[in-house]
Parts: sequence; structure tokens; C-alpha cells
Amino acid sequence: MLSKLKHSLALQMLLITILGCGLFVLACWLRYRTDDQEQKYKNLQTQSEKTSSLWRG
Repeated sequence: MLSKLKHSLALQMLLITILGCGLFVLACWLRYRTDDQEQKYKNLQTQSEKTSSLWRG
């Protein structure tokens, strides 16, 4: 009985650890993705500014 309880507790701890790591990786990936999109947007802005200055010049 006690060994079964310990086993299920260890299993729960393992599950919680895996879930925690998964959430952490997901959060990092989402942050990286949004940073990447912001960078692309900024690059797009500078590109359009360069093009418009070329047209004006």
C-alpha cells in the first residue's frame, strides 16, 4: 500500500516536472517568436523609410 502511494507520488512529481518544463519552453518559444516578429517589423519599417527617401531624393 505504502509503496503504491510513493510510486504514484513520484509519478505525479514527474508529471508536474514535465508539464512545468513544457510550459517554460512554450513561454520562451512564444517570447522568441514575438521578438522575431517585432524585429522583422522594424526591419520592414527601415526598409520602407529607405525606399521612400530614395524616391524623394
